[in-house]
Amino acid sequence: MRSKVLFYLTKYKSVNDAVQYYLQIISEALTGQTNFHVYENLKEAKSADIIVTYFVKDYFVARIMHPRSTIINWFQGILPEESYMWQKSKLRYYMYSFMEWFCLKTSDYNFFVSEAMLDHYQRKYNYKGNKYFIMPCFNAQMKDDFEMKVDRPSFVYIGSLSKWQCLDETLEVFKELNKQIPTASIEILTNKQEEARQLLKKYQIVNGSVNYVPLEELSEYLVKFKFGFLIREDININNVATPNKLCTYMASGVIPVYSDVIDSFKIHMKGVKHKITLATQFDLEEAKNQIVEYERSTVIDYTELHSDYTKLFNVFYNKDQYVGKIRLALNELDIKEKV
Repeated sequence: MRSKVLFYLTKYKSVNDAVQYYLQIISEALTGQTNFHVYENLKEAKSADIIVTYFVKDYFVARIMHPRSTIINWFQGILPEESYMWQKSKLRYYMYSFMEWFCLKTSDYNFFVSEAMLDHYQRKYNYKGNKYFIMPCFNAQMKDDFEMKVDRPSFVYIGSLSKWQCLDETLEVFKELNKQIPTASIEILTNKQEEARQLLKKYQIVNGSVNYVPLEELSEYLVKFKFGFLIREDININNVATPNKLCTYMASGVIPVYSDVIDSFKIHMKGVKHKITLATQFDLEEAKNQIVEYERSTVIDYTELHSDYTKLFNVFYNKDQYVGKIRLALNELDIKEKV
């Protein structure tokens, strides 16, 4: 008998593709099906075997209204710290911290995106629970090969224009390296196209362009790029994260240029050969020199590159592996009916 699982997400329309993919993996582990239904109210919760939440606010409401239900929560980020960074409200920080603590203390099972996130909760709340699973954010599958790759100094940036994604720093680096590599180009892929064009003007980027590519077309589109930027500040929010961007780049053979501030990447990217790891404390000159040196001195064998990245996808970004391990863990804890 399959469990009836209710996904309770009041702001589902605001989540990105990586979140949807993560929830599909949880759904497949729980029900055997990747398709899942999202509910914005709890009317049907009484008939559900399991309630899955993504926002701690949703968990808080679900637990108060259904104190005896089996509820699983996925912590994608550390909400109190994120909220304070944007709104500078101590009241909101303490309110979300209370909800987070309550969720960790009363949930039947938790999903974290990194070991660093678990460590954060252990330090902040003295969390000692053992009913959790750690899985990174990702939503891309490795291409069969990179034979279509064109080896040229082309750079790409995928994402929003939010300050924490460090697009300004990215463009500053590109502007400097472009002086030494005049043939280099950069393309910003975002749905905020006009704002991105204004940033190109601000930094006087000549070899720059802006575009938007739907998720279903992104894998093929990225094949034409050699490098992908993922610059981050050394703050707790980034330390515990596992940005989906890394997976997206590497799945299409795009060499990541990323900041060494994400704890999970420090561990899992150790064995990866083709990468440019920038210093924890961002330094414009040093970053520029690293990229220029790599471009000038490294000859890429794209068959080798594919083999290099496949190893990471076989372990760190392996959907089937995660589905099996989650299913086994939940069965052993008697949280669900076996599927």
